[in-house]
Amino acid sequence: MPQDFFPLATLDIPKLRELLAALYGQNDPSERWDQALRVTRVALGFIESEQAETKDVDIDTVAGLALVFLVRHKILPTLRMRASVEAYFVSQGWTAVRSRQLMQGLERLLDKPSSIEEKLVADAEAWTRLGVLGFARTSVTSGALGQQLETIAEQLHKNIHRRMFTRVAQSRSIALREELRDMLSRLRKVFDDEGALGA
Repeated sequence: MPQDFFPLATLDIPKLRELLAALYGQNDPSERWDQALRVTRVALGFIESEQAETKDVDIDTVAGLALVFLVRHKILPTLRMRASVEAYFVSQGWTAVRSRQLMQGLERLLDKPSSIEEKLVADAEAWTRLGVLGFARTSVTSGALGQQLETIAEQLHKNIHRRMFTRVAQSRSIALREELRDMLSRLRKVFDDEGALGA
């Protein structure tokens, strides 16, 4: 059960999944509920209680942001859906103000996270685009969109250079950046040799 993945979070995760199921079902395969769980796991995994940067993080806010993040573009512009999501968090014991603040945090992601909770989620999303899994995720997304190999290579290059906002994510992403950089280099070489991809 997803609830068991995040024992420190008090949110009713199955209830949130039920609320968002239709929206996640419309996403491409690389951005469905399982990816939301992955981003949440990574974001919570960045929390280190002994580090000043993350010791006072609100775990439920991190989980809430991460679990809703991949469908935010369908929620934020729609008053009815936005109200439903805010109502869910109020049902979990949040104040209306706190619920609205989460919506505001979703509006700032990915490029302008403000709180440490937002930064952890932004970093987790970027982190899942690195390494072998990041390569696979980009390939699935690009393939679903029918993109050319040049476009895929450009996206992989962008993923390598995505900004990390927290020190813990910066440190943990070094090896994965190198792994993805090596895979991109080999991909370019294969297609350069075949004349299918520019330098």
